Amino acid sequence: KRNMVYKISSLLILTIILAQDFLHAQSEQVADLILHNGQIHTMAADRHRVQALAIKDGRIVYAGPDRGVETFAGENTRRLNLGGRMVLPGFTDGHIHPASGGVRLTECDLTDILDREEVLETIQAYAREHPEKTWIKGAFLWLPVFDKGNPHKSVLDSLVPDRPAYITSADGHSAWVNSKALEIAGVTRDTPDPANGRIERDPDTGEPTGTLRESAMRLVSRHLPPYTLEERVAGLEAAVYMANRYGITSWVEASAGKEIIETY
Repeated sequence: KRNMVYKISSLLILTIILAQDFLHAQSEQVADLILHNGQIHTMAADRHRVQALAIKDGRIVYAGPDRGVETFAGENTRRLNLGGRMVLPGFTDGHIHPASGGVRLTECDLTDILDREEVLETIQAYAREHPEKTWIKGAFLWLPVFDKGNPHKSVLDSLVPDRPAYITSADGHSAWVNSKALEIAGVTRDTPDPANGRIERDPDTGEPTGTLRESAMRLVSRHLPPYTLEERVAGLEAAVYMANRYGITSWVEASAGKEIIETY
């Protein structure tokens, strides 16, 4: 009898231990977030697609059909019904300028404005709202809204008559400047085109029209006031926010000098 009691006691103790281990394992697998009812692309070699994901501590602990994900649901698990929408892994951008591009998002941002009048209104409004700026700086101008991609300084003069203005194109290879900026830079009809650059000119007078290509941009940009560390950090934060919105979760900074490294 003692032997039988001993065996039963041992069995009970073992059962309790196993039950505790099982409950502990289950608690370890309770997800922080469950995505379900979706079209989730795992990017496996066979182009495998699942309905649900369970995520704990930033790691995927389950990928499969909806019926299996319930095992990972707990009292505090956040659930997101995708409603049939698609989910992809995060993108990596292998060549990007988030530090320099981001700071331009905090200035006169002309991103995706494809209407000429809206471009002009946006620049004028920005200049009016920022009387404290010694230079009006903008970026991401869509050049084709202007005839032959060659905006004239007189137009920018009418928008910003009291200060120098410097607006870069969407591709970063051209700049539109006003008369005050050209004056500060000392760019006249007699200024030669720099190597690998071009000053667009009036075909009759030879006067600069206000559009600078490639290295000619530097004739004016070297006179721009430098960004403060605070401005650069704010720009980088803006870039991170925009990247995350589009699913970019990592990137390679394409140009990192001393100031950009300091910003990171």
